[in-house]
Amino acid sequence: LSESRYPDGKIEVIYNGISLPSKKSSSLREELGLTDEFIIFTMARYNPIKGLDFLLQSMYELKKLADRPFKLVIAGDGEEKEKFFKKAEEMSLKENIISLGYRTDSANLLSGSDIYVNSSVSEALSFGILEGISYGLPAVVSKVGGNTDIVNEETDLGFAVPYGDSKAFAKAIAELMNNKDLYNRMSKNAVKAAEEIFSREIMMEKTFEIYSNN
Repeated sequence: LSESRYPDGKIEVIYNGISLPSKKSSSLREELGLTDEFIIFTMARYNPIKGLDFLLQSMYELKKLADRPFKLVIAGDGEEKEKFFKKAEEMSLKENIISLGYRTDSANLLSGSDIYVNSSVSEALSFGILEGISYGLPAVVSKVGGNTDIVNEETDLGFAVPYGDSKAFAKAIAELMNNKDLYNRMSKNAVKAAEEIFSREIMMEKTFEIYSNN
């Protein structure tokens, strides 16, 4: 709209809203046979646009930094799944990654995870990230598109890292793994942002306000 010379003062951004969770119980760890492993979760297609090769390289770097065992858990399918796991095996990462395939129980998966990651090459406003923060998951994301509308200095709920910088991505995850105070602060801020910026109720209120004033 700005490029079309529409007056900036008449442009109002309303973010897509999500329904906030009513309960946060999970059977994920029991299902996967995990105990105290740090669960790094993402919902993504095995497609180049999702940057999973970048995420894989970040996991390789994370193994050098992590002080505790971790699992990258991926919910999703796609045409490059076999290629992804072949590369993971070549990088000695196969034991660190769990593929769940296509799932519909996102509430169960998010409730049982520790952080949410998004490694996309490009992204609009990710509902995956929004769902993740609504469950109190700090987010580590690629610094592209709508990701930075969610993860930024103001919201203080995670880290946005330049796409391709696997060492910085791994370092951000390691900080959340190893610093309990940082984790708790960002987890609290994640829920706050979900409630005060990205909830369905806020979306409806802002939409009603705009139509009421015009």
